[in-house]
Amino acid sequence: MQKLLIVLFALLSLTADAQAPRPNIIHILADDLGYGELGAFGQKKIRTPHIDQLAREGLRLDRHYAGSALCSPSRYAFMTGRHAGSTGVSGNGYNVLPKNTITVARLLQQAGYYTIFAGKWALGVPGSSGDPLKQGFDQWYGYSNQGDAHDYYPEHLYENGRRVKLPGNQTSNRARVAKAAVTYAPLSIESWALETLAQQHRRAPQQPIYLQFDVTLPHLNNELAAIDGVGAQYPGPARYRGEAWPEEMRGYAEMVSQLDDSLGRLVAMLKRQGMADNTVLIFSSDNGPTGVRGLANLGFFQASGALKGLKGMALEGGIRVPTVVWWPGHIKAGGQSESPSAFWDMLPTFAALAGVKSPASDGVSQLPLWLEGKPPKREKPLYWRMKNWRAVMDGDYKWLRFDGDGSSVERLYDVRNDPGEKQDLKNQKPAVFKRLRALAQHEEDKEKR
Repeated sequence: MQKLLIVLFALLSLTADAQAPRPNIIHILADDLGYGELGAFGQKKIRTPHIDQLAREGLRLDRHYAGSALCSPSRYAFMTGRHAGSTGVSGNGYNVLPKNTITVARLLQQAGYYTIFAGKWALGVPGSSGDPLKQGFDQWYGYSNQGDAHDYYPEHLYENGRRVKLPGNQTSNRARVAKAAVTYAPLSIESWALETLAQQHRRAPQQPIYLQFDVTLPHLNNELAAIDGVGAQYPGPARYRGEAWPEEMRGYAEMVSQLDDSLGRLVAMLKRQGMADNTVLIFSSDNGPTGVRGLANLGFFQASGALKGLKGMALEGGIRVPTVVWWPGHIKAGGQSESPSAFWDMLPTFAALAGVKSPASDGVSQLPLWLEGKPPKREKPLYWRMKNWRAVMDGDYKWLRFDGDGSSVERLYDVRNDPGEKQDLKNQKPAVFKRLRALAQHEEDKEKR
């Protein structure tokens, strides 16, 4: 009798789990945000109370890695679940997703999710094979390419491929530099994202939603920076105007805090709509901080924290990104993990959240880590390739090569115990160095095939 009761209880538990609603998934990607630029990751000057609160209530990933140290290939890796060794996409040019690519959005759309994109799209203009509507999104609004996303006061954005004029904005005779700045694009995009998310939830409360919110903040307007030496754009007076800092420091800090404000409004909306407890929110950045800011700005804010390197480099400061995962009632509050994960892990992770089989990828689901604190077993190493850089990571060890001036420099680091990459271990650990170099060569050979 006791055995029968145990079996019945187990069957009831399985039935309840099968009927549990699948969570909404929101992935938020900041632009050029450095590892050390949030309070939760050690920042002392810039105020980010809302993201810091998410970190206190959720899980802080201390070793989460971007898909690349550059914008477009990083996003390509996230969307496809594959690193540069599998896609061949390593440069920051016009990288268009091919037709019929299995993207994160397509996977979730086919699993029954309503899929929304808001923000900076960098993988194919409207009408191309990379059009968001052809890559698994039901709706989208924002910039159609990464270059135009430099301008925070553009004359227009795109909604589902159609141009939408932003009231009052007028471009000067210099591209991406506004003559009249009235409607702040990040606020327009945020408003659309929150309204679309809430409307869809009210329309079909039982259907799970995927929102991919690729924010342009705090990326500087590079074209404006070439003129005024600052490049920061934001609405209204800066909250840091009373600080005795140079203008470029006050401007950049304000853009990071604008990003934090946006996150605060999003979470408040989720709570008002009764969506918070059934929503997984992941906040991250596409790569490390940009050198366009100048060494003084980067040093003033300790943009990379204790890490070495910047955007465009395979050093930790270029690819390790501040990341928080929040899911009230499911992810234990105040968690912290040093288990390495990367953008290409998100596709199998989201498949697990959706309850569907993951297609082949370079990643592994992080759900066991998020929910139970158990790092998943990784069968493939992490791999990055940019113009002059190659890097492979397996566990705590990272092999790195930089090619320049007709010569190559190779290093081996224990990035868990030496995150600043100060001590080269290739002579102390020749077997590890040789093994990781061979793994890197395997990926390079795979690209050539």
